[in-house]
Amino acid sequence: MSKITGLIFCAFLAVIAYIVAFLPFAPFTIYHQNLEVHPLEPMVLSIIIGIICGNLFFRHKAAAHQQENLQGVISSARLWQKLTPGANFAAKSLLPLGIVLMGVKFDLLSVLKVSGQALLINLICLLIAYVVTLWLCKRLGVDEKMSALITIGTAICGGSAIVATAPVVKANQTQVAIAMTIVSLYGLIAIFVLPLLGHALGLDEFQFGVWAGTSIQAVPQVVAAGFAFGAIAGQTATIVKMVRILLLAPMVMLIAIKHHKVNKGDAEVQKKVAWHQYFPKFILYFLAVVVLNTLGLFGFLDRLADFSVSHYIAKISAFCMTMAMVGIGLNTDLVVLLKSGGKPLLAGGLAMIILLVISLGLIIVL
Repeated sequence: MSKITGLIFCAFLAVIAYIVAFLPFAPFTIYHQNLEVHPLEPMVLSIIIGIICGNLFFRHKAAAHQQENLQGVISSARLWQKLTPGANFAAKSLLPLGIVLMGVKFDLLSVLKVSGQALLINLICLLIAYVVTLWLCKRLGVDEKMSALITIGTAICGGSAIVATAPVVKANQTQVAIAMTIVSLYGLIAIFVLPLLGHALGLDEFQFGVWAGTSIQAVPQVVAAGFAFGAIAGQTATIVKMVRILLLAPMVMLIAIKHHKVNKGDAEVQKKVAWHQYFPKFILYFLAVVVLNTLGLFGFLDRLADFSVSHYIAKISAFCMTMAMVGIGLNTDLVVLLKSGGKPLLAGGLAMIILLVISLGLIIVL
């Protein structure tokens, strides 16, 4: 019962995020021909709303009434004391649930829809994004946890990849908020800049679709940029992006192993580590759901129930992750966020520019 108040509040703010995301004007809604795209995901907006509410209403300068949260100590009023259990539960428990259910959106057979050229470019760009972003973060002095979040957010699928990786590297809410904001910012810029560059460079629709799909982070942003260039470009970009997302689980596992090796000298990790701490259970469950979807289980359920079961599961998944982002936002100290965001912002920007250039070069050469 102690969690109910906080969960209701998180759900309320999540609904507000959805309303804002679907406002019928730019930058929330972009119209191109007969297509309507919402480039700012509710997940991103919910973390911003959570940060605003948390810092305006629930955080006091006085040191009184301090209370532990998931990442340390914050100043809190009596209302925040009632909201804390639910907000923390949303951030910690609804997040894995949302990621597992997200598996209904992916089909391993989508790889077959991508040409050999596009698939090769996709895999090369993913590897380059991973290596280059890690290197840039190290050179700029970004800490290991933040580096892991920005790297997978740039290499795979923006916010979804970041929230899947955060529990693995034990990142705190402020780090998640910074990484989400950075990745979303550059993706939003790309929606407007890439189509202009594509026309200036004389790319055809297939080439631009591969370019957008391999270099822009979040799915809605890929779709928006692709269809802004043309229908074929939009379809190609979406398929290329889906293939990129299928590598989410292996990449999270890779980062989990790397993170463990980096910290193996710490006293707390010198103990024998259970296999599921290397490969978190929720990632394995996510993979299982993807496999079941590929085998046609959810399609069968759709036909059996005579309505789209998988569609509603995907909606529940998105709402769970949006509520989790509210919880993270409520627990994020804006002052710390602003002080800590400079180097990660630079690293994320440089990584995306390098990825754009290399992806374009591969498209032209191959």
